[in-house]
Amino acid sequence: MVRQALDTQSGTLAGEKARVPGPRGRGWSILFTFFGGWIGIALFAATVVAAISLFLVRNQLAGLGHLGYLGIFLIAFLGNVPVVPAFPWLLLIVPFGSFYPIWAIVVVGAIGAGLGELIPYFLSKSLYDAHKTHPWINRLSSLPTWARVLAVFGISLSPVFSCPGLASGVLRVRLWTMTAMKVTTEAFKLWLLLEAVNIGQRLLLH
Repeated sequence: MVRQALDTQSGTLAGEKARVPGPRGRGWSILFTFFGGWIGIALFAATVVAAISLFLVRNQLAGLGHLGYLGIFLIAFLGNVPVVPAFPWLLLIVPFGSFYPIWAIVVVGAIGAGLGELIPYFLSKSLYDAHKTHPWINRLSSLPTWARVLAVFGISLSPVFSCPGLASGVLRVRLWTMTAMKVTTEAFKLWLLLEAVNIGQRLLLH
């Protein structure tokens, strides 16, 4: 009698588990598992769509110049939403140096870049939650705090493939730390580029 009751209860639980809403089909199941749920899939889709869209309209983005500081902010923000940069957004901001103070461009552009990096960060956080038991993920996230922060800082400082948000989620670097490093490094790169253009123009004029 007791065994029959236990079997009945197990069957009921199995039936309830089978009715739990989730992805249907092998493909969706793989994506669901890999990205850690619907939120991870949505964030990944957003980065892919943003990358493709921005690449297709990269020439039109220069037209945001008529928006002034808002245009600088939007270019920097949109340029950092994709996991893989769709276009060299820093170069699109250079022409603003002829109309606005360099320090103002640097501040607005760096803040926009920092906020744009939030989407890759939360995507990476979802990936970490889904795969934190993997040996390599576990090993990377177990490194000393200074080593993980230094790695993210180096990635953020890279002029070619700056993806600190993606790295921070895997390395368990805090959001405010990643954002501070992103804003700082992008401000430095933007200032360096604008100053280099100014120096080049002065040399040509003389």
